Amino acid sequence: MIRFFKVAFVFIMSLTIFSCSKADDPVVTYVVPFAEQYPRDLAAIDKYLDEYHMDVNSDKDVTFTKIPTPNTANLQTIRAQYASNLHTKTVNSNGVDYKVYYINTTDLSDPANYGAGEKPTVIDSAFVSYKGSLLDETVFDQAQNPVWFRLYQYGDLDIIRGWKEIFPLFKAGDKDVTDINNPIYTNFGAGVMFLPSGLAYYSGSGPTGSLPSYSPLIFSFKLKDVNYVDHDADRIDSRYEDANGDGDPTNDDSDGDGHIDALDIDDDADGIPTKTEIKNPSGGYYSFASIPLCTDGKKKHLSAACH
Repeated sequence: MIRFFKVAFVFIMSLTIFSCSKADDPVVTYVVPFAEQYPRDLAAIDKYLDEYHMDVNSDKDVTFTKIPTPNTANLQTIRAQYASNLHTKTVNSNGVDYKVYYINTTDLSDPANYGAGEKPTVIDSAFVSYKGSLLDETVFDQAQNPVWFRLYQYGDLDIIRGWKEIFPLFKAGDKDVTDINNPIYTNFGAGVMFLPSGLAYYSGSGPTGSLPSYSPLIFSFKLKDVNYVDHDADRIDSRYEDANGDGDPTNDDSDGDGHIDALDIDDDADGIPTKTEIKNPSGGYYSFASIPLCTDGKKKHLSAACH
């Protein structure tokens, strides 16, 4: 009898352990490789651009309307409406060279007009109103009143790659602060970007949790204002901490200490903070353009050869 209970106990425990191990096994979700998904996204975006008519009103709001009965003739002419306002930018990400379409809707009669103000860089903040939609015209996110976004953030706060690539191509507008609580923006840059999923939320569900995986997205936007940020408080705007001059301050580490200059309080690792090195003996601080050069031709704060 005792032996029977031992055998029964072992049998029951084995079933329990087996059941638990099966229940506790992690669910493995297959993620499509970026290089495999991109051609599908590009084909879908190309099809959209060939089949939808664009309208822009006086407030620079954009609407797209599908041509009800596409045929060979109008498929060839629809995209011509965008004329010189349709552009592409190549963005390398995750081993893929993405072609990103964007349309400059600032002033359709003047393709060179991207706004009257200053451009943000990838390390600054942008004040933007926007609307995000799927290729089936479903709107999943929008902000009619502008919202501040930091184009350079950290971890889960980071914004999608496509925004970082396209916003710096446009300019902010003129700002009337007669009513400081309700500034009026005019002559601002506006546009539309068409993002492959690899430059958006990819296999995720987006900010509202409702996006299908691998969704190409359309964002229409108005860039109202720009705030130039000094991330490390060293009295040099981070946009200027671009030692290699490629327009991207997020890849410059002058002293090789593992911290980009825009986040490094001592850019040349000489033990003297950058903020101290750019003090003007006459008072205050040098502007970036007027920071003295060292004997090696580098600005003073970037060379350990002079202090």
